[in-house]
Amino acid sequence: MYKILQKVLFLILTLGILVTCFYKKRIENTVIQQIKMPDIKTDYDLDVGRKLISNNSHYFIRQQQLPPFRTDTNPQRILLIGDSMSKWLRYRLQDYCEENGHKLFTVTWVSGNTEWFAKFDTLSYFIKKEKISYVFLVLGSNELFIKDFEKSRGANVDKIVKKLDGVKWIWVGPPNWKKDKGINDCLLGKLGDRKFFVSKELKFKRQSDGMHPTIASCSIWVDSVVIWISNQSSSRIKLNVPDSSYNLKPDAVLLKPLL
Repeated sequence: MYKILQKVLFLILTLGILVTCFYKKRIENTVIQQIKMPDIKTDYDLDVGRKLISNNSHYFIRQQQLPPFRTDTNPQRILLIGDSMSKWLRYRLQDYCEENGHKLFTVTWVSGNTEWFAKFDTLSYFIKKEKISYVFLVLGSNELFIKDFEKSRGANVDKIVKKLDGVKWIWVGPPNWKKDKGINDCLLGKLGDRKFFVSKELKFKRQSDGMHPTIASCSIWVDSVVIWISNQSSSRIKLNVPDSSYNLKPDAVLLKPLL
């Protein structure tokens, strides 16, 4: 009797295993049919992550990577515009333009600040006038010591960004000679590190006024911005490093400060 019972239990156990395997196979086949793996058509469609269908499954869904920021290799019409710092950056930036086939336009608004650029159509005017495709905005040096910058002038930043709609652009932060009162944190928070270049950590040699970097320091400054554009910014253009300086003195439009 014991042996008969043992055989019956063995048959039941065997039958249970067979049924389990049968349904497991059907479930796996169903999952495979439902998973439509994306075709890899370009170098940008890469397998960068997998997501579990369930905690007990060994099947994964392949997720497509968002395309990385691509470098626009077309010649650009570049507008370098901002406060008085922009005037000194144009020499080295002109070297890059000569090397890479870009056209540079420089507009320096002496004592310029976010309030003026937000209120008036100066930025939009020069973008349209010169058919600009890329903007280097250098702004913030005259607002280093404004307290509660985000509260008092944060809205200016939003208005300026709207004026840049339709072109590629980056915002170059001020080269602090003293600790600021919050402008850099505000700009970085609003623009992010793919649009805003933080200049305050760079080491500069200064002109006699103690604020404006020397032309040599400005050259290093531009080189640093270019490295950032090429590796981190979301607005990338062709900026191969010039073999040497062209020693050019590019024109600049100087706008008088508002009274």
